[in-house]
Amino acid sequence: MEKSNIFEHSGRLDVVVEISSEQTGYGFEYLGVPQSSFFNPCTKRVAFNLIAASLRSKCGTLVGGSGSGKLETLKNISRSFGQHLFSITCTSQTPAKVL
Repeated sequence: MEKSNIFEHSGRLDVVVEISSEQTGYGFEYLGVPQSSFFNPCTKRVAFNLIAASLRSKCGTLVGGSGSGKLETLKNISRSFGQHLFSITCTSQTPAKVL
């Protein structure tokens, strides 16, 4: 989320998101204009670690109380990568087949 570059590979232009030493393609999913993106040092570190885990085909988990910014952090990450985000609110009544 700090730096994006455009690279030319084999005659075509690719937009690449580069974070630290990791790279991934930009998804080109138009998600509209963000209402507000607020990153403080803590959410930046969380976002970086989630992205790094994802790029290495690992899993990441956000844990926290209601209204602590978990979903907003994921929305900002998906917007930064041009990817659509689907969110399911799970409760004790959510059947496993929905997941």
